[in-house]
Parts: sequence; C-alpha cells; structure tokens
Amino acid sequence: MDDPKWAAVHGYGSGLRLKQQSARRTDPNQSYLLSLPARRRAEAMAALNGPKPPGLSVDLPGGPTVSRSDKGCRTAAMGILYGDLKGWYRASSVERYLSTLRSQRVLDDP
Repeated sequence: MDDPKWAAVHGYGSGLRLKQQSARRTDPNQSYLLSLPARRRAEAMAALNGPKPPGLSVDLPGGPTVSRSDKGCRTAAMGILYGDLKGWYRASSVERYLSTLRSQRVLDDP
C-alpha cells in the first residue's frame, strides 16, 4: 500500500468490496434470475455463462487450473470489450488469484 491516507479511509479495499456486494444484492437482474423456476433459471444461466465443457482454461501460478465456457453472453461481451478473449481471461484470472494470495498474506502477517 503506497497511499496511507487512502488506506486509512478504505483499508485494503474491503469497503469497496462491501459496496460491490451490496450492489449485487439489489441488482434487478439478479432478482429476476432468482424469481425464475429452477429449470428456467438453469437455462438462463447457461445462456449467460455458456454451456459446458469449458473452452477457456488457465493454469494459475503455483496453483490450480481455472476454466470457463468460451460461449455465452458474458463471454461474447468480454470478447467484444477486450478483443483478445483468451489473453483477457488469462490476465484477469491471474490478477484475481494473485490479489487473493496477497490479501491472505497481509491478513496472516503478524
């Protein structure tokens, strides 16, 4: 952390994560999905996230392999936004994994 003033207000970003979680709870799209019957919800989630088996996978540094479908609405949107879908998925997966490791090391540090 290189900005003590920001950290004094936000900590290690946990306040931002709480805001993000709150936004998810009040998301009308999430409410709609939860209102669907189980079968229809599964169909909607498959359209949104793509079918199995996954078509993208990343070996995380010193960790597990993560994967997701290379089809579906979200994947199509990411491909349009970032152009290089495989490169974006690799970079975003590694960043999330390393961020989690870093946070855990900070919490574990006496």
